[in-house]
Amino acid sequence: MPAQPGHEPPELVQRALAREAELEQSERFARLKRLHRKAHSNPISAFFTKVLLTLVGGFFVLAGIVMLVGPGQGVLAILFGLAILAVEWPWAERLLRRLRERLHEARVKAAALDPKARRRRLLLTLLAVIAAVGAAACFVGWFGWPSAAVSSWHWLQSFAGFLPDLPGM
Repeated sequence: MPAQPGHEPPELVQRALAREAELEQSERFARLKRLHRKAHSNPISAFFTKVLLTLVGGFFVLAGIVMLVGPGQGVLAILFGLAILAVEWPWAERLLRRLRERLHEARVKAAALDPKARRRRLLLTLLAVIAAVGAAACFVGWFGWPSAAVSSWHWLQSFAGFLPDLPGM
């Protein structure tokens, strides 16, 4: 019997479906797990494996943090780095599990949101973006972006002599 719209299956069924998905995923990664076990069969290779995975995972986490304020997919890089770290470190596995639970809670909460409230939030977000772009355009038009940036850079150089000259200036 198909589920009615808006009707959630019982919690027991949800847990069973989640466990089934975990089993499928674990079967997919069985080959990698065998390789990981083989790498840990010798103490020296286990040490180098742990160091290598820690460095690679840490790199992705740090790159993701940088990408949060710069260009790039910061959240995805952080999650990827945590997934790599979770292979070797239990704390990363626990953190990744908690993040998955919160993501699931957010999905459930978003699905339960009233469509009118969802449209209202979307409209308010769109208006905020339009206002921010308009404010930036007014700023550039009022102050003249290239000349304002160059004069600000020269002002900074006046008391911070270690700053380099702008290219072509």
